[in-house]
Amino acid sequence: MSDLISECAYSIGASIDMMPFIPEMLSGLWDIGASSERIVELVGKNYKKNKASCIDLGCGKGSIAIKIAKNFKFNVLGIDGIGGFIEEAKQYAKKYNVSNLCKFEVNDIRKMICKNKKYDLVIMAAVGGVLGDIGITVKKLKRVTKSDGIIIIDDCVLSDDSLFKSDKYLFFSEAKKCIKSQSLKIIDYYMQSDLEMKEINDYNTKIIKKNVERLKEKYSDKIRLFEKYVKNQIKESEELVKTKGIIWVLNNKSKKIR
Repeated sequence: MSDLISECAYSIGASIDMMPFIPEMLSGLWDIGASSERIVELVGKNYKKNKASCIDLGCGKGSIAIKIAKNFKFNVLGIDGIGGFIEEAKQYAKKYNVSNLCKFEVNDIRKMICKNKKYDLVIMAAVGGVLGDIGITVKKLKRVTKSDGIIIIDDCVLSDDSLFKSDKYLFFSEAKKCIKSQSLKIIDYYMQSDLEMKEINDYNTKIIKKNVERLKEKYSDKIRLFEKYVKNQIKESEELVKTKGIIWVLNNKSKKIR
């Protein structure tokens, strides 16, 4: 379990000590890093079957899973390593009357992709490099994707003409090449505008700053821990606006890729 907590901390950019307070720190944020509305749009556009089994790896508070269940009546399994997020996801499922379609559980997504069960729709949104770089990630996600199934990944890249360079992010053309190397067809993608990326990051930072003041009063002995977390989040946000948020829609089909 400690290894799972470490991976969750890495994924959301927090220290181990900060993890018990993360559900409260991110209170008020249903979408945690991922654009659920955009993903729902892309599913509707690119997946035309009436029924589907779906797994959301790193589901957070369930915003994507619940909206997919609500809009398409698909059965969705949401997996996350943070128990507080899973409990909130279950409450949201009740609120939106999709508890019969959504199942949420605390588990390690690295173990889930090693199981034999396959899904029509596999989603991994804003989880970072927990499974490796984009090439390794899609290779692993193929294991749980049915033939002709769809993989959706919400990630960040650098535009090919970007002057900003970082070992954390691939250029768009590099990421595209890595995906194609795994015999996956890129059937669609959505790239956020600079303004959209800034608005999302500004909103998230605003909520976190508001929450941290409340937490400082509640846990006065943890003030330095909270301030360090917020400082790191602001730094990460400033870096993210130099990247492009991108949602890849991939088809697990052995055909010539474009």
